[in-house]
Amino acid sequence: MSWADRWWRIALTVRIGGREHRAANPWRISLTTTWPRALFQCLFFTLLGRVVGGDDGAAYMFIGSLAIIVTLFTISELGDVPMRDRWSAAFYRLRLGRLPIPVVYTLRAWPMVVEGALMAAVCLLVVGVITGQGGLVRSLLPVFPFYLVMVATSAATGLATASVGLFGRNGADTLVNNIAIYLIIATSGALIPLGRVPWIEAVGTVLPLRNGLEAIRNRLIGEPWGGPLLHEVAVGLGWFLVAVLSYAVLTRRVRRTDHDKVT
Repeated sequence: MSWADRWWRIALTVRIGGREHRAANPWRISLTTTWPRALFQCLFFTLLGRVVGGDDGAAYMFIGSLAIIVTLFTISELGDVPMRDRWSAAFYRLRLGRLPIPVVYTLRAWPMVVEGALMAAVCLLVVGVITGQGGLVRSLLPVFPFYLVMVATSAATGLATASVGLFGRNGADTLVNNIAIYLIIATSGALIPLGRVPWIEAVGTVLPLRNGLEAIRNRLIGEPWGGPLLHEVAVGLGWFLVAVLSYAVLTRRVRRTDHDKVT
């Protein structure tokens, strides 16, 4: 396959991903349900932090909730990308294609990644102003690229968990995605300070957001942040490798058992 042919296939897959996402999530749906949900969730956690811990609690949960709302797109919504092939019994066609399946799903998942990054930015500005945290917003703007790193690492995790939904039993996608999101919320330190339950902190080190949020909090108080940020990148690469291996192994199993359709 020539480079020209390869890039044509990549561009076509990207276009399909955008059209597929917009067909399943028309603008009126995103503007009236999905995006407001992320906005109000961020606002709720921030106000809850103020009730529990005053201004410091609001600031702590505001920083964490900006990362948490990203998972609504990079894990929950992203899981629908491979599941659409299962629902339409079209997975066997991907096996006949020239692009590797993990590459296809990565390219088709770009709308969720973009929406996650966009809503993190919107929540930063809107919720920050509404809750009277203008100073914190100004401090967070220079470190917003750290949130983009967490968008990427959580998307890599979403690709891995989506493989369970694609090849597992019917309904496994919802269960796995919810477990993944709740585990990330519990172990990332986004809403609850770490150091209280050792095993939670240990699990969080291999899940997305935990190290990225540590890097952001360290940067804000002038402590070293490079190590935690690199750890976050390593976690994302690890989950992406898990995704690649999962799709490769499970696709080989489908081929070996001669079941062309995942149903």
